[in-house]
Formats: sequence, C-alpha cells, structure tokens
Amino acid sequence: MLGTGNAIGQTVLYGGRRTAPRPFDGFTALYTALGYKRLLSSHTGDILVARRSSDDDLEGFGFRADGTLDTDALLAWAGAASAYVSTWYDQSGNGRHALNATAAAQPRLVNAGVLDVDAAGNPAAVFDGSNDCLRLQNALGFSQAADQITMAARASVTNGAIGPWLFCDVWSGTDVRSGISLPTPTSARAGGRRVAGGAAAYAVGASSTGWHAHIGRIDYAGATADITVDGVTASAAFLAPGATSADTASAAPPTIGGANTVLFMAGQVSTLVLAREALDPAGLTTALLG
Repeated sequence: MLGTGNAIGQTVLYGGRRTAPRPFDGFTALYTALGYKRLLSSHTGDILVARRSSDDDLEGFGFRADGTLDTDALLAWAGAASAYVSTWYDQSGNGRHALNATAAAQPRLVNAGVLDVDAAGNPAAVFDGSNDCLRLQNALGFSQAADQITMAARASVTNGAIGPWLFCDVWSGTDVRSGISLPTPTSARAGGRRVAGGAAAYAVGASSTGWHAHIGRIDYAGATADITVDGVTASAAFLAPGATSADTASAAPPTIGGANTVLFMAGQVSTLVLAREALDPAGLTTALLG
C-alpha cells in the first residue's frame, strides 16, 4: 500500500558548517534529483552544462550562495546567443545525470540573450514538442524489480491535446514501463506495465495547461497507483494481484520530455526527482513548489 515515505528535513551540517535546508534535504532515498537551483545541501557541484548556439561552446554553471542558478554568469556567457541544456546534473550523488548530445534536440534555457523562466521568474528549460528531451544515464534499472516507485516533476505542459509524456521509462521502443503523461489537456496520469508487452494501468487526475507539481507513484507489490497534481491525489487499482515489477533492465534510458522516441512534450520543466520507494506526496508537493 502506498504510504507517506520521507518528509521534509531540518537545518543540517555540511563540512562542519550549518547550512540552510534545501527543498529536498528531508528525502533520503532519492534515485535522482534534477533542478535549476540547489535542491540538496549535500550538492556542491555545477547544476548544468549549457551549449551556446553561436559557436557550440560548452560551459558548466553552478549556484549562488542562496542556492539559485548563477544566471548572471550564464547570461554573460551566452551574450546575444541562445543557450541549450546539454547536461542536467543529478544532485542526489548517484550520478544519474540527464543528457542530450544532439544539438537540435536539447531543451533551451536562454532565448537570444533572454533567460527562459517559469511563472515566478525562475529558470526553467523549454521543450519544443518536436524532439527535445533529456535522457537519464545509469538509470536502466529504475523500474526494475521494484516494489514501489515515485516520479515527481514541476512542469508546464502546453500540448496536452497530443497526450505527451512528461517523464517515461520504456521497456524498449515505445512500450511504456512507467511514467507521467497528460492524456488530455485537462488530465494527468501515472502508471505503466509490470512486465514487457503486458497490460497497462494508470491513475488519472485533473490537470490543466500551465505550471503544476505532478507526482506519480506505483505500488507494484500492493497493486495500486496514484497521481497527485498540486496536492490533490487520485488513486486507482494497478494490475492485481500485486507483485514486484519484472527483474529486467530497460533497453533505453528513461526520458524527460517524451516516451523515448514519440509524444514529446511542449512546455517547460524546472525540477524532476525519482525514487524507488513511495515518497510522501504532500512533502514532495511542498518541495517542488519551494
């Protein structure tokens, strides 16, 4: 049965000094943590590597003292050019970075010298709905031999009419294993399959165009799934009787912004976290919106 998992933590010590807590400090079982700000106090490296459109130069960018992306450095480097995300670093310490080496398929973070932002003015990458995506490295086992998984993202999806995928792990090709999609402009769903080529099941909840915190959880062992949108949860049965997911690795990396090679999302993503357990949706919503 899906439970509450980890909750939000308190101020912690790193390197012998007290550090103000970051949004995801209280979650101790993250599989990957991606954001355009410092999500975890333990992360001290860069946030991303960007590619400049004018000359394809690559440069890494970190955060300021307050944990926000160093956009001054990013914009100074970009100049009048656009900048695209080549690597989005995993802040969990697990090395599951999101990459795309194909220039034409990289999401954009600076548009002709102007930062791409969310509704609050914070950095958020733009996906074009054609082929833009980022693929998680070292993550072929995310949905493998799992009792429970959690997928959470803060995003704005604008092409809900085509049923795009915000995040998707496939067995191979377009055989969805687990993920979050928007099957209509007014709904979101989370679910997938327990075995390759098998029946699929989804929990469906209300959503809309614009910025939302989407959280999908699958309890393979308990045969339930749920989708939480901005704190409102809808649950459904998931392929009873319950059993651990198949012990087979995925053939393709999990994808941010599409279902491997189809149904690419148009819109923006600012944060994505994954876990191989059922995390608390209330705490996750707070962290995603924090």
